[in-house]
Amino acid sequence: MKVRKFLAMMAIALCATGFVACDDDDAPAASELVKGDYVGTNVLKVGDTEMPSENNVAAIVPQSGDMVTVKLPQAPAETKAGMAMPVIAVKDVKLVNAGQGNYTFSVDTIDVVAGEMHIVGKGMSGEIKGNKLTLKYNFKPGKMPLYIDGNFEGTKK
Repeated sequence: MKVRKFLAMMAIALCATGFVACDDDDAPAASELVKGDYVGTNVLKVGDTEMPSENNVAAIVPQSGDMVTVKLPQAPAETKAGMAMPVIAVKDVKLVNAGQGNYTFSVDTIDVVAGEMHIVGKGMSGEIKGNKLTLKYNFKPGKMPLYIDGNFEGTKK
């Protein structure tokens, strides 16, 4: 009789543990999957003047979950514009899962301080497909009268 009671209690205990579900906490967050430095070509355009430069670095820095900081490429002083631009870090950018390991993101406005320069912009959008990053962005540094359009395409290091 004691053996039957013991077996019944074991069966109940095993059934109870069978209903405990695993959650997705073990899966890496989207921000961790896309983080890193992306090296590629950045083209800045002011009016009709295009200023391409190679070996630029844009970075995706994880915040938490599906939120990241996007660091736009730094513009070197040797461009046609002759003005160096600091790294522009756009925080609190939400990643949207586009399926198959691809992500998109966008912000409507840019309003940051980089170094001592106040930078505003009409927005940024991006796409991460595998190890490729594409960025389109717009900004105006300091009191500059014109906006600068930027296009970046790069591959994760």
